[in-house]
Amino acid sequence: MNARKIAVLSAGLIAASACGSGQTAAKASAVSLVSGNGQTAKAGAPLPASLVVKVTDSSGAPIAGFPIAWSSTSGAVYRVQYKDNLTNSVWNALTPDLTATGSLTSKSDPIGSAQRFYRVLLVQ
Repeated sequence: MNARKIAVLSAGLIAASACGSGQTAAKASAVSLVSGNGQTAKAGAPLPASLVVKVTDSSGAPIAGFPIAWSSTSGAVYRVQYKDNLTNSVWNALTPDLTATGSLTSKSDPIGSAQRFYRVLLVQ
């Protein structure tokens, strides 16, 4: 079955940049827009470009391992994908896929790279 992009929760997060070296999500104090604001699409259709945000602590340092959360449909299966550079053509799966149990689903990635970009796909 083909995966398709879905709109995700709160800030409409489809891709996020989380940077840093070992800090935890508990220290997050800000989410700032990097790119992709002001887009429109029909309901259920993907946005033309990913919405990219950066999560930082109170001193402005990027935070690694921040959880990604999105609006979901109970019973639907979602896949989180990542890449370390937006110029890369291939997205990697952050396994395993998740079956939603409610209207909000989340996943964390304890990354080791300097930055990582994410997107969420509806698999079935």
